[in-house]
Amino acid sequence: MADEFGEEPKPDILQELDTEVVPVDRCAELDANSDLCSEHPTDEAQVCTTDSGGPLIRGAEGRWELVGVVSRDGDYDVSPLCVGPSVFTDAVAHADWITTTVAA
Repeated sequence: MADEFGEEPKPDILQELDTEVVPVDRCAELDANSDLCSEHPTDEAQVCTTDSGGPLIRGAEGRWELVGVVSRDGDYDVSPLCVGPSVFTDAVAHADWITTTVAA
């Protein structure tokens, strides 16, 4: 059921979405050295504004690895409706800072 603004209620349970990394030119204002551009193959399921800070993870050798963190909608200027690609901060590009900060 939608609220008075026509928005669906927010889920109480963490949501999961399979995505794939796409070419950097699919995302606006992307820093190729520290950002990743990723999207779900269909427009019906995409990362949205309130998902910022969420993890982008992958399974590797029986464990999960942090690949990135949701940053912003990749084409908000074109469509602010949470369709299309999203920008993730590349965790690998910031691994030294993350390790130092977590260890502090």
